[in-house]
Amino acid sequence: MPPQTIVFYTTMFRDGAGETFVPHEVVERVSAAANAPIYGFLDQYVGRGIVGGNVYSLSAHGVETAKLALRVLAGTEALGPQVYEVPINKLLFDWRQLQRWGISESKLPAGSEIWFHERSAWEQNRTAIFGITAAILVQALLIGWLLHERQYRRRAERTARESLSELTQMNRMATAGELSAAIAREIKQPLTGIVTMANVGFQGRVPILAGHATQ
Repeated sequence: MPPQTIVFYTTMFRDGAGETFVPHEVVERVSAAANAPIYGFLDQYVGRGIVGGNVYSLSAHGVETAKLALRVLAGTEALGPQVYEVPINKLLFDWRQLQRWGISESKLPAGSEIWFHERSAWEQNRTAIFGITAAILVQALLIGWLLHERQYRRRAERTARESLSELTQMNRMATAGELSAAIAREIKQPLTGIVTMANVGFQGRVPILAGHATQ
């Protein structure tokens, strides 16, 4: 069929060759073969290939009939024949056919009812997605905290090593100073004694040498 074409399916019980059909099975076959959107007038066809529309609702008709029967049985219905006109049409559409023909939901009449709406992955798994996202965030925060602790520990270890190295160097210098002082004392005492004895000896020999020089 040419562009800008729509198909309005009514019903079909028998074809020209006399072969009988079930109407809702026919609409399925027509919809599968059509290159244009199909509309109908019965809610029974919604979900079997038609886009939808202002369809006659057999289910709403049954509900209203049941209400009338209950009023009659309860004796609250007026006697005598009466004609009831109740709104039993619905603005009903098949979400899958809307997607098939690229019809936006925003273009549907106000109060339209959409059947067979397939929920997205987000709608179907919202709780699981929230849980997984929360778990990932918690893991990321935990990993970040562990990395921070690792860096802090490495800085602390590096500072401790540097402090220990400085302390060791200071201990070595202090030990070397003490050792130098001890060696100096050990050497100074004998040297002082030697110098003292030498001075004493030198002073004792001076007169003798002087006497010999006089004679």
